[in-house]
Amino acid sequence: MAPLNSRSILFAIGLAVLNLVIGGIVASLKLPVFLDSFGFVLATILFGWPAGLLCAIVTLGAGYFVISPYLPAYFGTAVAIVIVTEILTRCGMFRSFPRAIGAGIIVALVAAACSIPMTAFVFRAETQSGADAITALLVEGGENFFESVIFTGVVTELADKIIVCAVAYAAAKLLAPIFSTRSA
Repeated sequence: MAPLNSRSILFAIGLAVLNLVIGGIVASLKLPVFLDSFGFVLATILFGWPAGLLCAIVTLGAGYFVISPYLPAYFGTAVAIVIVTEILTRCGMFRSFPRAIGAGIIVALVAAACSIPMTAFVFRAETQSGADAITALLVEGGENFFESVIFTGVVTELADKIIVCAVAYAAAKLLAPIFSTRSA
């Protein structure tokens, strides 16, 4: 892994801005996905975990002001996404599209495990996201609150992280010859 340099720092900050734009659009439409971790994943694939972590910090810090005041509470989830993406990149999981889909499933399960306790116990599934509507619908239909949060968390994270990892794979393949300091 190469240390951060001006190119990786600027790229990570640019990806954080992209995360904020995409995350803001998704949040305003109340979609049941997030898509705001794309930058963490791509920065990690191309430049390693320091760039992914920088992207996460900028995204969550600025996201507090422009997307949701709840976003920084999920910093642990963002760190877990970066760590798992780093491990999966080193294991070659972003070398083909099918592997990237598998990576998306793994990242999703880790993200869900990190996010669900925060969503359930701290925010009581009121995080201003589109996923809250699914949880509310299940609870209103008579399902147990915690089971509803778990179901919603796993399903939305799977959809979200499979999309994120698939698009990050495609972007990394296009950008790696120009920007990367390592091979995916």
